[in-house]
Amino acid sequence: MPERQWPRVVGTWESRRRSPLPSSSPPPSLQFQPRSEGLSSEPGVLGAANPTRGLDVGATESVRTLLIEAAARGVGILLISEDLDEILVLADRIAVIFEGRIVGVVSRAGADVQHIGLMMAGAS
Repeated sequence: MPERQWPRVVGTWESRRRSPLPSSSPPPSLQFQPRSEGLSSEPGVLGAANPTRGLDVGATESVRTLLIEAAARGVGILLISEDLDEILVLADRIAVIFEGRIVGVVSRAGADVQHIGLMMAGAS
């Protein structure tokens, strides 16, 4: 039986962080350099795990803008983040996972920070 060929619907977008200093000393700031090579066309779904962790304010805004623009073009964004502020800015729907299972799903419009926090801690 021939192997089934699946269409490419998932893309990757990676940020590389480079320090201008040797690795022995901590960097005062991180430089942001987006990388999206290898995508022949725009993906149907884009996964972003903690996309702004460790970035400065300007780079964080750039990443968020890229994600918002991709969503506006119809790309599905799967955002995985521990940053509740980031989630509330970027997500249309918020699914909270606790101990490996989804304990609740809310829309951004109906999101209550206290309720989300309780779900994150395991209370439903």
